[in-house]
Amino acid sequence: MYKKLIFISIGLFSSVANAGDFSAATQLYKVNKNIANSSTADAETTGAYAFLGYKKHALELELDRQQINNVNSQQDQTLIYSNYQLPNWQLKAGTHRIHFDASDKSLNNYTLGAQYTEYSSYGYALWLAGLDIYSADSAQFTNVLTSPIGSKLTQASPYARQYFASSKEGQYYYLEGRLNAQKFAEKVNGDDFYISAETIVGYGTPKWLFSANAILLGKNVNLLQKNGFVIQNDGFTHEKTYGIDVQYQITTRAFVKASITKQYYRDALDNKNNFTNSGLFVGLNF
Repeated sequence: MYKKLIFISIGLFSSVANAGDFSAATQLYKVNKNIANSSTADAETTGAYAFLGYKKHALELELDRQQINNVNSQQDQTLIYSNYQLPNWQLKAGTHRIHFDASDKSLNNYTLGAQYTEYSSYGYALWLAGLDIYSADSAQFTNVLTSPIGSKLTQASPYARQYFASSKEGQYYYLEGRLNAQKFAEKVNGDDFYISAETIVGYGTPKWLFSANAILLGKNVNLLQKNGFVIQNDGFTHEKTYGIDVQYQITTRAFVKASITKQYYRDALDNKNNFTNSGLFVGLNF
């Protein structure tokens, strides 16, 4: 069974409309997962995300439900608190709970993070660097109806992003690198330590935001991503990932985003396979 893989546009601080000391934003999304050579674990996820900000405090919430091949379902709840009281720093802590309806069991995952951003005299971000630490009740599954079994996972993900100004006004580029180091309490798929490297390239205009991401180096199992909102919990060994996001700003407050990602993995019998996630997101800033 595959844990959900959702592509949530976090980083809303760059686009949230401020109303005095308050800011807020929301997104609705739907993600379809299609597995090559098999439809037994295809899945459909629908959910909602909300951001609430007050002065130098922020709260992010996510609720969604995944239906797996019309046989099994699970529910996810995520809560992330961020603090900006230290100049240029974001400190965050949160939790992500997964409940499996068929087995009536739950998994709990926790997030701690810190990020430093350097700004220009005009208020534009020049570069940023940070570290996310995850602790997860990592699980594996033999089929969509079994109870989860697995090993405790600790993951450290340092990252850095550099922004580049474009010759055209209002346009910019960025390049981000991220390292994911995973340590399991017990061996999973023959090893208890995995490391992988992710690269993200982005291009933005006042109306459009394009980004491409790839994991080309290393391997990962049950990887946690996107501030703890994205958790892949299938227990398989993932080798390569490619993804593209395209976002269009309809108005100053409303936007729409499309996302597609392809992942290659080896299953419990060491057979190679892949799956594709395609998502649609609609967002509104208040």
